[in-house]
Amino acid sequence: MNSASVNRKAKELLDNVKITARITEMRAPVLERAQLTLEQHLADLKRLRDLAEADGKYGPAVSAEISRGKASGLYVEKIELSRPKVRVKDLTGRKRQGGE
Repeated sequence: MNSASVNRKAKELLDNVKITARITEMRAPVLERAQLTLEQHLADLKRLRDLAEADGKYGPAVSAEISRGKASGLYVEKIELSRPKVRVKDLTGRKRQGGE
């Protein structure tokens, strides 16, 4: 079966309300566990921050607090992608109209 056929069949299945409801039902416990994992992660980072702060180690305390913010989605890392400018030539070898 080629990839177009597989994609078409997958779309047909996902358009079926009963199937999408079952998928949602099956995902729910996994999503709940993932959320609890995030909560535990944040609690652990808070505990580490508090321990570092109590020892007067403010650098690690700040680092732990920043990590909590990142895990919570408070910080968004921007990535700038750049590419060299490349002229695209018409594959026929003819010049393009319109000044290009």
